[in-house]
Order: sequence, then C-alpha cells, then structure tokens
Amino acid sequence: MKYYHGTSAGAIASMLPGKIDTTYGNGGELGLGFYIGSSLWRAFSWGWMRAKTNCQVVEFTLDEVQFLNLNLLCKNRQSTLASFYNIKQSGNYQKIYNVDAIWAPLVGQNIQNTYQIKFEKNGENYINSQPYNILTL
Repeated sequence: MKYYHGTSAGAIASMLPGKIDTTYGNGGELGLGFYIGSSLWRAFSWGWMRAKTNCQVVEFTLDEVQFLNLNLLCKNRQSTLASFYNIKQSGNYQKIYNVDAIWAPLVGQNIQNTYQIKFEKNGENYINSQPYNILTL
C-alpha cells in the first residue's frame, strides 16, 4: 500500500529514518498523531501550504499484512465526521484513541475516495519500520 506525507524538507530530515514521533504536531481531523494519506496530490498540497517552496513528500510503502495485524480503529465517513466535529467543537486536538492506528476517509473538505491513516504512539514502531522514498516533485 502506498501512502504519502507532505511537509517541509527540514521536518522530513528530523523524522527520517525511523524517528517519527506521533506526539509531535497540533493534531488533525482525528486528533494528535502522525498522518499519511492515500492521495499524493493532497500530501503535496498540505506540505506546500505549510512549507511553500521548501515542501517535500514522503512515499511510504506499507506492509499490508503487518498493517492489518495492528490494533486498528476503522471509521466510516459518518463516524469520522462526528469525530472531526467533536474535536473541532471541543478544541481538543490532542485526542487519543489508544490504538496503533486509525484508518478513515478524509473529511475536512468534500473529498471522496481519499483515505488517511493516523498513527498513535502505539503504532510508532510500525510506521518507523516501513520503507519510504522522498519524492522530488
């Protein structure tokens, strides 16, 4: 499975290889964690919004069998929207579900067929062990 993470070149240098910290950041649609997504374009645009010309994208190649053996929380669109609005309304962007990872559709905008995986602290070893490439775009 190919998934992507867009950010600044400096941030990539500090997190790779194998130094991804899921407790770093402000939190996203599902709370605090390290996010990757199924859309290269979305990862690039997210990184560009944060870093402008200093943007880079990391392409992770996830081992699907290992991924499916994690303690996963899988959410549908309705459940993800409810979580997103709850986090936004409460202002608790540090929300943790105490799982390895959450697989969910991207819902912050009207985006169809785009998925995200949020790794929590328990999933750090897995994401840090997956092969990756830094893409030149």
